Amino acid sequence: MPPGLVIPWAFFVAALWNCHHSSNAEVLELTGSTFDERVRKVSDRPWFVKFYAPWCGHCQRLAPLWEELDGKLRGDVSLAKVDATVEEGLASEWDVEGFPTLILIAGGKGHRYKGRRTLESMEAFARGGYAAQPEEVGQPPADAAPFGGQDVVSLTGDTFDGAIQSAGAVPCFVVFQLRSCGHCRSLEAAWSELATALKGQVVVASVDAQANRPLTEHWGVERFPTMKLVAGREVFDYEGDREVADMKAFALGAFRDSAEGKPLPSPLSAASTGGAPAATDRPEGAGQMHIVIAFVLGMLAAGLVMALLSWCTQATKNQPPDNVKEN
Repeated sequence: MPPGLVIPWAFFVAALWNCHHSSNAEVLELTGSTFDERVRKVSDRPWFVKFYAPWCGHCQRLAPLWEELDGKLRGDVSLAKVDATVEEGLASEWDVEGFPTLILIAGGKGHRYKGRRTLESMEAFARGGYAAQPEEVGQPPADAAPFGGQDVVSLTGDTFDGAIQSAGAVPCFVVFQLRSCGHCRSLEAAWSELATALKGQVVVASVDAQANRPLTEHWGVERFPTMKLVAGREVFDYEGDREVADMKAFALGAFRDSAEGKPLPSPLSAASTGGAPAATDRPEGAGQMHIVIAFVLGMLAAGLVMALLSWCTQATKNQPPDNVKEN
């Protein structure tokens, strides 16, 4: 190989090695929407998910082991991580109360890992040890009745906007809840009593946030339970005690004195069709790969120019001078 190409080729090999390892070393980071797309809808293999907080010392110490575990399990178990300080709704849905929380999800069921945070222990759990773990998290009972009973209107992403419009001048008091959330379960009896007490005066409704995530995110709900009262074109957040008397007073008019109204969000259907096009998935590190390729091509071009100049210089030196005649 010409000397001028040695350095560019060395850069080429090093850049490809670095790009390959840096893109593979990073565990997939999930959000509320990508969690649904990848974890709930992809059932060909288990998912081992780490819920963490950036400020948590235990999480920081676990991070390199989690990366190493990702390499060991690749192809058999998918690893991911969720920043619970950002994805509060997702963390609440899976009953995350401390950090880090490790949950293996297989067959639609979640299994909380409670063992030692060693590579061997976590790998054994992920490769089938979870099957011996009786505890399941983040899953409501299959035969769960509508939240709050018969007097509570159960709304979905398809019926929510129509129900708000058809209510007209009648206020709608809505709770966004999760069946897996302990605070939501504690609220259910009071919400049922409230619906009965306000029948004919206020529409008392509920939204299953897990089953209707697009609607939940569109309304900016991040914690559960979240209660919102819709009156006309305004929305009022309820932040008071979860007692029937307090919630009833709020719904019957106190909301105008105790909370600041916000504009009613646009219908979900309009938001979903009128927004920017959704970003397509691409492999992690794809942007970095483009930069590396451009850099390598530039180095190769520079190397070729250097080699050509070196060859031309050497050829010029080997030519006899013009004033020297051959015998």
